[in-house]
Amino acid sequence: MFENEAPSEWWARFYTFLIGLINMLATLSLFPLIDKFGRRKLWIFGSFALFITLAAEGFSVYLLSGTLGMVLSLLFVFIYIIFFEMSIGPLVYIYGGESFYNKGLSMAIGLNWF
Repeated sequence: MFENEAPSEWWARFYTFLIGLINMLATLSLFPLIDKFGRRKLWIFGSFALFITLAAEGFSVYLLSGTLGMVLSLLFVFIYIIFFEMSIGPLVYIYGGESFYNKGLSMAIGLNWF
């Protein structure tokens, strides 16, 4: 995934490992936040944060070059994943589990993964 931006193959693999770790920790940290803030506020905040992060990512890729552009690009990718996994990513499944019965939920998840 990071072969073009990483200085070596080891760094590319390390960045991929770091994304997996950030993904797992952000998803696990969502559950206490749901009880504290509620689903709607997390959804709205997450959508806004994803918009800002993607705009910053686009800015860093389009206008900056060299090491600074690469570092900021990686940073914004990591921040995007954190916001996605703490909002919209898992909340879709939580809403689906509350809205559908077992058969409807299994069809929805099956279509999502297809």
